[in-house]
Amino acid sequence: MSQQILPNSIEVSVVMPCLNEAETLKACISKALCCLKENKVVGEVIVADNGSKDGSINIA
Repeated sequence: MSQQILPNSIEVSVVMPCLNEAETLKACISKALCCLKENKVVGEVIVADNGSKDGSINIA
């Protein structure tokens, strides 16, 4: 039985662990999204924050 892939279904999830990365997080997310778009891959970026104290969670 083959699985039907819907046009808007997620093909790739990019998971970024994060701990106090406020200075670099925005650039990392942007680069990941750009890479997905350039390669025509339907994907998502998931930021897994581990208790950041520098506002990283607000950027994510």
